[in-house]
Amino acid sequence: MDIGDWLTLLVAVCALTLTMLQAFWQRRHDRGAVRPLLKIHLNYQNKVESNRASIEITVTNLGLGPAIITSSILTKAKKETTFKAMAEQVLVGRKGSIIDFFDMDGTREAIIAGDTLVLLNMDFPVAEDKRFIEVIEQMYDFNLRIKYTSILGDKYKSIVEDGASLRKRFT
Repeated sequence: MDIGDWLTLLVAVCALTLTMLQAFWQRRHDRGAVRPLLKIHLNYQNKVESNRASIEITVTNLGLGPAIITSSILTKAKKETTFKAMAEQVLVGRKGSIIDFFDMDGTREAIIAGDTLVLLNMDFPVAEDKRFIEVIEQMYDFNLRIKYTSILGDKYKSIVEDGASLRKRFT
């Protein structure tokens, strides 16, 4: 092999290496362009003038691509429960309560980028501020974990929103 053959081989190896790097960077860019990022929000409002209060748990997709929720697990004392059961437990004995909740029933729910899904909405009567705080404190005992994937099938770590982190936010 003469010098011309070696140079041809070197150029071919460099071109192959550059092509492989470019494919890696393109794949990385494509995955980042559709990566979802879910955030759980707990919103509450005490409507003193009407003696009513509302608590809402939502999930917002702050990422760039759609999030496909594969499971949502609500637990209390390491036992799985539902949003309906949670609402009934924290609002026990409060006549006139209105409960609206999202139930996956084994289906997959997609949240597009920038969109919000309401998981639970409770509107209930309160006689004073103290009773409103009691309901929020009961919610500290619950943990919510949501597993989701991107449209490319990449699995993301579960979102864990537990009572300890809720307590930090509300106290």
